Amino acid sequence: PLLHGEESASAALAASEQMLFSLMHSLTNAVFWKDRDSCYLGCNHVFSSFAGFDSSILLGKSDRDMPWADDPEFNSEWFIDWDRAVLDSGEPKFGILERLRRADGEERWIETNKVPLRGIDGDVIGVLGTFKDVTDRHQAEDELQRTLGDLDERVRLRTNDLLRSNETLRREVEFRIRLQSEEREQRAYAEALRDTAAAMSKTFDI
Repeated sequence: PLLHGEESASAALAASEQMLFSLMHSLTNAVFWKDRDSCYLGCNHVFSSFAGFDSSILLGKSDRDMPWADDPEFNSEWFIDWDRAVLDSGEPKFGILERLRRADGEERWIETNKVPLRGIDGDVIGVLGTFKDVTDRHQAEDELQRTLGDLDERVRLRTNDLLRSNETLRREVEFRIRLQSEEREQRAYAEALRDTAAAMSKTFDI
């Protein structure tokens, strides 16, 4: 009876593992998990296509063995540092935007989530990660930012043009006001001279 129970438990465990395996490989997002040394313990087909490794070959490898290991910005240490942040804090990290170089050399933008894996005693024993390809969204956001940047530059240039036009107009108005003021002064002076001359003429007549 004990042997039969053990066989039943083993069969149930195998069935559960098979179901988990099927579910994981049916996901459209990449799935992977690592130990405390950031060495890969497994992944699904989506991750395998990015890494260029079959899941069975991936075992024991780290990001230093991946196609993205020597990227100038998002290299192996970038990914391992995020693992360490999860392992040390025991807290998940969501929405990490990263650039990943695929095995075929194509660079894709991904959004990654990493959560701590805990053992029976509750201690953190590794990291479970998932990511999705957000290249199209990232490119659209970049294009939007460029468009907004171009618009801001056009507004700035137009504003400068308007400021220059306003300054030119202001100077023109001031010039005209000054001319009019000078004309009024000259007219008043001429009228004063005329009145003075007229008064002097009357005096001479007398």
